[in-house]
Amino acid sequence: MSGTRTPRRHITTPMRKKNELLRTSDALKGHRTEIASFFADHEDKNERADFIKTFFDNTFTEMILSNGQRAGYRAFDTVFMMWRGSASDPEQRVIMKWSTVCRPYYRNDRAA
Repeated sequence: MSGTRTPRRHITTPMRKKNELLRTSDALKGHRTEIASFFADHEDKNERADFIKTFFDNTFTEMILSNGQRAGYRAFDTVFMMWRGSASDPEQRVIMKWSTVCRPYYRNDRAA
């Protein structure tokens, strides 16, 4: 049909997959107590985001999740990119601000 556009498909990674990807990441392993302590002392979302960002140091990581799905992330200075399947497929990527990355994992100042 001419004149109709197919809406761009927006892929969202379910929260538990995001949590698993970050929880099992080498960048955050062993730092849960340290992060929870920092978050307890710093309520500002930008301070929290900057703190979380220091653990990633512009890394690129791919892994197989417990459900057998390939997923990965790439840390940049200003944003954090996650994907499932292939990192080269723009339909499978989610790009987030750092403040969004840290929000769901350490709610109420407790490590997730």
